[in-house]
Amino acid sequence: MKLTKKQTGSIVFYAIYFVLLAGALSAAAVGLGELWKFLSRYEATQIYHVTDAITRQLNSGDHTLLYAAAERDISPYETEEMLKNQIDERFTGEFSLKKNLKRSTKDAPVYTVMCGEDAVAFLTMKQTGTDDLYGLAEYGPASITGITPVKNERVTLAYPTGCSAEINGIPLAGENVTTDPIAEAANFGDYLSSAPVMNTCTVAGLMYSPRVTFRDSSGRELKPEQNGTKYVCGMPEASGETADSAAEFALEFSEAYSKYIANDVYFSSISGYIPQETKLYSDLKTYEGQFYTYHTGYDFSEEKVLRVTRYSDECYAVRVSYTHNVYYGETYSYPADNTIFAVNTENGWRAVGLVMN
Repeated sequence: MKLTKKQTGSIVFYAIYFVLLAGALSAAAVGLGELWKFLSRYEATQIYHVTDAITRQLNSGDHTLLYAAAERDISPYETEEMLKNQIDERFTGEFSLKKNLKRSTKDAPVYTVMCGEDAVAFLTMKQTGTDDLYGLAEYGPASITGITPVKNERVTLAYPTGCSAEINGIPLAGENVTTDPIAEAANFGDYLSSAPVMNTCTVAGLMYSPRVTFRDSSGRELKPEQNGTKYVCGMPEASGETADSAAEFALEFSEAYSKYIANDVYFSSISGYIPQETKLYSDLKTYEGQFYTYHTGYDFSEEKVLRVTRYSDECYAVRVSYTHNVYYGETYSYPADNTIFAVNTENGWRAVGLVMN
């Protein structure tokens, strides 16, 4: 069939219309695709993705950011591991981040790190880069601050000359140490030319109650006495041949002293043990004949050397105990606990002091 001129024009018109419509729809589709792509990239760069990730990290038990927020002003006797432990113990609630408008700037938004209802740190963000396609700002953590260690613990240490102290296994150093005479040392009088002293210092600003160790000059650990937050280390016990000799002399002299006090012997029986210039000599000499314990027999039992303390190469304090039994029809037993201050002179061991404990 032959088309008229009018019909041919209509066909051409509709063909052109559909081509243009298809082109317009195609262009619109491309535009919408680009818009969606832009919106997707824009959403992906939003800062809340970072804050949400940090919140999840904290609530998972990973407190790395909190460790970074803590001040490092801790005692030299404590470690960063102890600081981390304290942070873990202090902050056990649910974490969240809140925008801090007061601290924030346009380029550096700040978030308050919350643990439950408590603000514990401040997280500052910074721009870490830009989106490759659209130049959108990308953010990440810049710094975190605000956690101050709790350092309320303190300890006082007292230890004698020749000994050393450690806190948590770290030797004491750079502390303000005061010295005081050791009362027991005075019993040696002039025989002890260079008396040891007691060193005392207080260490404050600790996060935890510390582990305290004392050592003698050979590195041997010594057991201290503890009273609250004060640890006291006395003079170390002595051992070896000289210490054994001092102990043997001290027990012998102490028992001779007990016999003399019971008037079983004269002063001459013990005077050879004691230097004449000492107060002990004059005190015991004036005692003779003042009292008398009636008895028909006398002996000793349960003899013990409780402690030998070396104050110098020549001076030893020896604590001994025993029971002296007095027989007079019945048996009367008297416990003795004496410290003898023995000096090794050129004439052998001598007693320059005696203290009844």
